[in-house]
Amino acid sequence: MYKIIKNNTFTMASYESKKEAYNAILSIFFEITKNAIANSIEMINAKDRFDFLIDGKLFAFYQIIEFDANADENDKNSDSCWYEERWYDSDLKNALLYHEVPVTENTMRLMREKCKHIFDDKSVRNEMLEDMAFEIKEAIQKAQED
Repeated sequence: MYKIIKNNTFTMASYESKKEAYNAILSIFFEITKNAIANSIEMINAKDRFDFLIDGKLFAFYQIIEFDANADENDKNSDSCWYEERWYDSDLKNALLYHEVPVTENTMRLMREKCKHIFDDKSVRNEMLEDMAFEIKEAIQKAQED
């Protein structure tokens, strides 16, 4: 089975084949090209990642990943990873280009150096998980009251 990741976030749909997932990405791209007002729209395949650029700036990116449809059942009793983010050189390049910084060996080295640990502090993320758990608790209580 295959899933599409848009901007490092999983989409809900799953596909039987990689070709089916690729065709879904193409459909998305064609919808964007129909509705976007721009001078240029392009899709670039960069290391198994499809970058959608509008007027030379990154609009969105998509990846196709393979997954085990039975993974949830298999991992039910383990503390397994349920979400993962992946960052690529093209993400750094696009960020530099967005701010009109020349993409050179030196600027890429600086970006890797500066960005390497920006997501290490998980305290804010853990607070967001706790906030979401509280929202679910409130929803359950409200449902029980109704």
